[in-house]
Order: sequence, then C-alpha cells, then structure tokens
Amino acid sequence: MNLFIGFLFCTFFAPVSALDDMRNAYFFAASNKSKLPALYKVVEARLKNDHLYYCYLAACYSLEANFSNSISKKMDYFDLSKQNRVKSFGVKDSFDARFIRFCIQSEAPVFLGYHKNIEEDKTYIVKHMKNETAGNYKTNVKAYLLKCKLLSKKEKEQVDRL
Repeated sequence: MNLFIGFLFCTFFAPVSALDDMRNAYFFAASNKSKLPALYKVVEARLKNDHLYYCYLAACYSLEANFSNSISKKMDYFDLSKQNRVKSFGVKDSFDARFIRFCIQSEAPVFLGYHKNIEEDKTYIVKHMKNETAGNYKTNVKAYLLKCKLLSKKEKEQVDRL
C-alpha cells in the first residue's frame, strides 16, 4: 500500500515541482546571468518531446543572446531561440509558451522584425492568467506584466486585479 501511495505521489506531484523549478529558474536567470546554468540544468532534465522543453530552451538561448557581448553570438543565440520557440508551438500551445514568447519578443530589438505575436500573446496572457494556479509563478508573471511598457494602463489594471 505504501508503495502505491508513493507511486501516486511521484506521478502526480513530481512534474508540478519540476515545472515550478523551471519557472523559478527562468525568472532568476532573466535577471542574473550567473543563474543561467541552473536554468539549462532544469530544462535539460525535461523530456525532449515536451513542449516546455523547447519553450524554456528557447528562453535559455534568448537570455544567452541578451547577455552576450558579441553581435554574431547574439544573432546565433537568437536564431537558436527562434527555432526552439517554433518547435514549442509545434508540439503544444500553452500559457508558458505564450508568456516566454511574449517576453522574448518584447525584449527583442526592433530591427530583428520579431514582434508579430506580441498583441496576440499579450491578449492571451491577460485573459488566461486567472487560470494559473501556481502562486509564485503567477506573482512573477504579474510583476513582469506590470513593469512591461507594452501593456496599456487598462491592461495593467486588469492584471493587477488578478
């Protein structure tokens, strides 16, 4: 009986914890380059056919581009990021995938021309944020959106009420 309960616990609760670890690692790495290896580590622990693997791997490469001092490395990392974002959406559309793409596109330089999904993703995120149950993740997303210059005052008020 204890073995069965342990199996159920691992089956239903371990993936949530791993997802929380990945989400938290993203927010730490986004503000601190020294935390990027930790994000890579939790991303690499995911299954390669999982859309969140590609989603957060795209985030890793995007952060590498952001932190890089070399223009050619920035472009190489940005291209890798874009390839993985495309793979992520090819597997499954999700709140995480939309949020990561929104973050990447909102931070990407205008000359790259990678901004076509910003409005669509912003609308999706604001609309579906109420369904997010992970408290810490929701708090981090909310904080990001409230600082984001791409949200209108009305959208920020809507986010702040969540």
